[in-house]
Amino acid sequence: MHLRAASKPFKASKMGRNAGETAEYAKYANADVSFRVVRVVRGQKFGWTSGGGGRKVGRVKSLDWFKKIWNKSARAKKTMDQRFQEILQRVEPIQHPVYGPLYRCSLILKDGISIPCATLQSKTKLVELAERRIKEEMSGKGMHRGPDALNQILSTFVAHGNNINDYDIASAAPSKFAPPISLLNQIHGETCMGWTGWVFEMKDGKYFPFGTDYIMEFFQLPDGYSFDDVAKVHNHSYVSADGTIKELRRGHRPPDEYDPNQIYRERPFFTCYIDDIR
Repeated sequence: MHLRAASKPFKASKMGRNAGETAEYAKYANADVSFRVVRVVRGQKFGWTSGGGGRKVGRVKSLDWFKKIWNKSARAKKTMDQRFQEILQRVEPIQHPVYGPLYRCSLILKDGISIPCATLQSKTKLVELAERRIKEEMSGKGMHRGPDALNQILSTFVAHGNNINDYDIASAAPSKFAPPISLLNQIHGETCMGWTGWVFEMKDGKYFPFGTDYIMEFFQLPDGYSFDDVAKVHNHSYVSADGTIKELRRGHRPPDEYDPNQIYRERPFFTCYIDDIR
């Protein structure tokens, strides 16, 4: 249970029964935390929530009581940060020109469900983008045309994508389905319009064909292998029926024996927007 975020801090001057208590309350009013008590005045009702609503459920009974509730919320805030700390410190992000850094990971939800492919992204960047794009559409300078231009851009932000709430997450860890940035940098350009095909040559000499319509965050893996097993990237190539590597001519239609259904493809993933990424 967390103290609800408020746009204005509480007034510590109205809290204490004496100068000492007022000074103690003031420490919390100036604390560097992202949540503050809603309209707290000693003896009056206040709101708290575990995810919305702001129900009036209690009274400020004493300074000790207030500190206990506040510190409980502070510990919860710290725990939330620790869930993502390893990912933000150890995982090299994909630098997206619009959304900022994308930290790829796997997640365990509080109900035990495992999400093998997810990205942690900046909540701030998304909000800034939404504000800019909505203003553009409302002024007639956007990309959409027609009477429903605003509706179209709003649907992009509110009814699109696989998103997960940060408060539903119990833990995060590196994802085995996320190719290292150093490996992604070896995959060069489109093979043909809307498609890129290549072959990973493994350290044991085996070949595995990969392909995507250029969603590069996560990929399927052959059983028993990891991306650390990749020894070489053969761009614009595929594995023929006889097991040899053959070229895919850039800008040309793939040969008839090229079967996209027999290729390791990109994996779907979820996104969690958090405050700790700028």
